Amino acid sequence: MNIFLDLVDNLEFKSDEVLKFVTYPKGYYALLRSGRRLDIIHAVPFQPEIVDFDDYYTYLLVHADQGFFILRQQVKENQVCPWFVLCEFTPKESHQFALNISDLIPCLKEFVKSTPI
Repeated sequence: MNIFLDLVDNLEFKSDEVLKFVTYPKGYYALLRSGRRLDIIHAVPFQPEIVDFDDYYTYLLVHADQGFFILRQQVKENQVCPWFVLCEFTPKESHQFALNISDLIPCLKEFVKSTPI
């Protein structure tokens, strides 16, 4: 069992493309193909070990006003593809989770490595 899953109450896999990231004086947000907007509070990039440099994924853990998300972007033959929302989740303790978000990177790397999507 993955430690990350032990910290989560609800996890829902998604496949919603990020159309663009927008900056404005009060911060930034991601606009999704579904029309949803993620007002980003904190974002932490993370990179599992790359096995094939011609085809791999990079990730972004996002804490937004709307919740917590893992975004994923494929890099194929040195070309970057669009970002997609891989999943949305609800931590068991949102406040504690948000405070320790950077400490969770090892757990997240293991989670995405074991995720078949």
